[in-house]
Amino acid sequence: MPEHPLPLAVQETVDTLRRHELVTPAALFLIGHRPLAFTAGQCCYLLAPAATLLGVSGIRAWGEVLSDPAQTACLADYMTEALRHAA
Repeated sequence: MPEHPLPLAVQETVDTLRRHELVTPAALFLIGHRPLAFTAGQCCYLLAPAATLLGVSGIRAWGEVLSDPAQTACLADYMTEALRHAA
C-alpha cells in the first residue's frame, strides 16, 4: 500500500493510460519533467474552476498530486507498477 494514496481520479487516469498502452510515454514524461511538477500542479489548481464549468473533473486531484513531491513520487511508483502488470 502506498504511503500517500493517490486520489481516485488520478488512479483512473493511469488505468486508462495502461489500457491504451501509453503508460511508458506518460511515465517518461513525468520523470523527465519532475522539476516542473510543482508548477504544473499550481496550474491545475488555477484551471480547476474553469475545467469544472466545462464538465472536466479530476483537475484538482491532479493539482494535489503534482504539488506534493511525495505524491509525485507515489504517482511514479504507481505508473511503474502499471508498467509491470502490463508486460
